[in-house]
Amino acid sequence: MKYVIIGNSAAGINCAETIRKNDKDGQITIVSDEKFSSYSPALTTYYISETVNDKTISYRDSDFYEKNNIHAELGNKAISIDTKKKTVKLADGKTLAYDKLLIATGSKPIEPPIKGLDKEGVFTLRNLTDALKIKSLAKDVKKALVIGGGLVGLRAAYALEHLGLEITVIEATERIMVVNIDEESSSIVRAHLESHNWHIQTGVYVTDITGKDKATGAVLSDGRRLEADLVIVGTGVRADTELAETAGISVDRGILVDNKMQVTIKGLTPKKHGIYAAGDVVQAYDFLSGKKEINAIWPLACRQGQVAGTNMAGGAADYEGGMPLNSVDFYGLSVMSMGRYDDSDEQLLDSQPSKSVYRKIFLKGNKIRGAILVGKVERAGLITGLIKDQTDVSGFKHELLTDEFGFMCMPKDFRQEKIKGQAV
Repeated sequence: MKYVIIGNSAAGINCAETIRKNDKDGQITIVSDEKFSSYSPALTTYYISETVNDKTISYRDSDFYEKNNIHAELGNKAISIDTKKKTVKLADGKTLAYDKLLIATGSKPIEPPIKGLDKEGVFTLRNLTDALKIKSLAKDVKKALVIGGGLVGLRAAYALEHLGLEITVIEATERIMVVNIDEESSSIVRAHLESHNWHIQTGVYVTDITGKDKATGAVLSDGRRLEADLVIVGTGVRADTELAETAGISVDRGILVDNKMQVTIKGLTPKKHGIYAAGDVVQAYDFLSGKKEINAIWPLACRQGQVAGTNMAGGAADYEGGMPLNSVDFYGLSVMSMGRYDDSDEQLLDSQPSKSVYRKIFLKGNKIRGAILVGKVERAGLITGLIKDQTDVSGFKHELLTDEFGFMCMPKDFRQEKIKGQAV
């Protein structure tokens, strides 16, 4: 059996490991356009700030491929898939035949319509190649401009501030982290960042990057000009579906997959095409919305890769579904959001702005749909579990935001069931 895996991160590596456990003799090839061994993309900002190094950013040891009898085509991009001939063409002209194929191409940065993004000193940040370039330039500059006040932009800004750069963040909407948290919690996070000498501008956007060949700053929509030696474009990411689309694979915002992680191709059955997808590129089942959603989260990518690998190797596994979950820490202030919710949900609130504490839980029918936690996140694991299990919390709902809330606050029969489940 010949397996080809396009992608060398969480989904691809977990798929390869699972295949090898179930098929000791199959030929496995991993394809990546990057030259590096597998690493954790979520740690690239920490790599810039030198919080992690070459060793700690690695997801698997450099001898992983050899130990698992995996052929790695690193630094060799997959440029096309022929679903009828069951082949993948690589950038160097090589063609790989497959019986089973995994597409785990991840996501790519969204580039806004700004003049001058091609100037020297302007970067997106999605992979280690980007991080190395940014880290190299950051040693010689003083001012950084970050375009985008979401998680991508703020994490990049945080890394650069750790290197001693003066930081300015530009966010086109009226508040930072608009996708992840609500207005009041956003204000708390903003005040915390500004207390560490960040300059944050909201409700304006960048129209031009100034400088002849090298970036020297930016022009804002209100006419103001800002100086900067380094510019990061952190306006979000989208699923990298180009390879799948050109192959005729069904795509919405991401590659559409079923609970086996199989894709859909018009005119070809899954048994015939043998193609699976996993990771940030897929649109898979979300157990809160009941629909197929993009949930670009590392643990879900790992699980999806395992499910795909099991099925590719002839086993049987189903993807249970996922939900949104984001976590970040700025100077000791933890910020988390989880689940899916809206203003029509019942809300429990603990707001203490002077202490940089904000906790809100959203419920529908006595079941937690989501939560925002800022400052006090000690019970995040318990709350996440209650969301995943869709537990009826009516018996202890009003204890959820108390300092005493914990596992022992839950009904005895619930605790016994959980303990029994862990023991099995």
